[in-house]
Amino acid sequence: MGAIVALILGATLAGCGNNAFKSLEKKEDDGTQLALAALQANDPDKAIALMLKIIPTAAQNIVTAKNARDTDFATSLAAATQDIPARRETLSVLSSSYAQRGGIKPLSIIIELQKIQENEKSSALALDVNSELEAIAQFFPLFPTLASIDLTPDDQERALQILKAIGKDEQASDKLSKAIMTMSIFITDAKKYDTDRDKLISAEEAALISVTEAQFIYKMMGESRAAIADFQQVSDVQQLNKMKAKVDSFIAEVNTLAGANASDAQLAEAIRQFIVKSSNRVK
Repeated sequence: MGAIVALILGATLAGCGNNAFKSLEKKEDDGTQLALAALQANDPDKAIALMLKIIPTAAQNIVTAKNARDTDFATSLAAATQDIPARRETLSVLSSSYAQRGGIKPLSIIIELQKIQENEKSSALALDVNSELEAIAQFFPLFPTLASIDLTPDDQERALQILKAIGKDEQASDKLSKAIMTMSIFITDAKKYDTDRDKLISAEEAALISVTEAQFIYKMMGESRAAIADFQQVSDVQQLNKMKAKVDSFIAEVNTLAGANASDAQLAEAIRQFIVKSSNRVK
């Protein structure tokens, strides 16, 4: 666990210390150290405000006003920040600030994944990746609460886009952040359809998932698998390895439900069926 904690701290994600970049020679008034202190104090709003002040106006407009699902968000932000000092660190802290406000707590997620893995080993109903008990709802408690999602519905997606803007300069900690964020996004996107908050998703609730939203959930499943695989190239973390196997099984089941050469409508219906089916496996 020590190595993974070090990576998370290095990424300056939720709860990290304000000395993460003490070795960087940066202007005292650039706001980064104050933003890190704000994150440590669980004040992401302050951290966001501080970080926005040190990026160009064009970049500020992208981060705050652009639709978080626009396909050119990351490339536009990358171009608008290409000449700023300590670019990778600045974008990483800004991404972490939005992630924290969106309810993502990476260290807690990793610890809870470890608990799930340990519980599976000791349980008579161990959730093997090929088991009929496989369930997306098993992971609902790990990720942001519905109250948090309601307050800041696109902060997670905005945090991910900011992280993607780092591009070729990303480090192992950024890859880890991306893996965690993509997992959180597709699971909480499904979770938000639990409109009566009973921790299960009924067929009636799943019917609220539009074709566009279903496509997004499926896309984020794929991005999650790819992000974990990318991180696996630089580090071996059992908890995420286990999660990738589960994401693989989620995608495989959706593909089976959708059938070959599925239309957009068929894929959407498969997503709805999968969410209802998997939700009701955990009671």
